[in-house]
Amino acid sequence: MGSIFFGCVIGFIGWFLVRYLAAGFYTVNQNERAVKTSFGRAERVGVATTAQDPDISRALFNVLETQNIIAGEANITLIPKNANLLGELVAATQTPKAAAVK
Repeated sequence: MGSIFFGCVIGFIGWFLVRYLAAGFYTVNQNERAVKTSFGRAERVGVATTAQDPDISRALFNVLETQNIIAGEANITLIPKNANLLGELVAATQTPKAAAVK
């Protein structure tokens, strides 16, 4: 009976070492991207910034603008293109909300 218990303990220790020490050093899932960091901040590559690249700055601006629209309390109604009459009807039926006092 003691040899079974001893075998289970040795097996658990072996499993633990393989699972958490050997396989857990530098594991990144496929849906994650690894970034080399130094004290929690990404290392700067040269003196380049995102503001110098027009494509990146435009994309960041669009993301921030979309986040601000989503976070706002405005009602957004999507109207398809070439729906002039529908747009006028929707605009005429909506009543403006009173401005929120902060």
